[in-house]
Amino acid sequence: MPSLDDLIVGCRRQNPRAQEALYELLAGRMMSVSRRYSPSREEAEEVLQAAFVRVFRRLDQYRGEGSFEGWVKRIVIRTALSSWRQRQVREAGQTDSWEQIAEPVSKHPSGYEALAARDVLDLLDTLPPGYRMVINLYAIEGYSHGEIAEMLGISEGTSKSQLARGRALLEKRLSHTSTLPAARP
Repeated sequence: MPSLDDLIVGCRRQNPRAQEALYELLAGRMMSVSRRYSPSREEAEEVLQAAFVRVFRRLDQYRGEGSFEGWVKRIVIRTALSSWRQRQVREAGQTDSWEQIAEPVSKHPSGYEALAARDVLDLLDTLPPGYRMVINLYAIEGYSHGEIAEMLGISEGTSKSQLARGRALLEKRLSHTSTLPAARP
């Protein structure tokens, strides 16, 4: 198996075998990232394919500073956010805006400790898209509210509000349900 550096060089030369090997090396982890931002496995697969097209086209922009996998992950996230924005435009009028989603109230202790990672991801899928995006970007990816605001075209205050409301809704759903959502396809 060639080294990552060898695969990158091969991909820069547009070698199909190197592209396939790089894809195989990273696709599983990047699919997990894409899935967190997509409402279905099918859309996550489309996002992943589009992201890798961008990776291959922009390899000359990778300077070897920092983790290559981190660089690819940022491309996957930005591609997923772009897809989400396009979906919001298509569904205009069918979804709540950032500010119109009712704020849930929770007085019950958190049940997060009893959940497996898969259960948390399944529960995140039940959230409104705005909440899910901010929770993913803030709690999972580690972006600041300022960065999230810029990425999503919202105010920093809206990002903070969406995070708080999303967490409260997750806690409410945990305390009011005895079963978790059905597993993903």
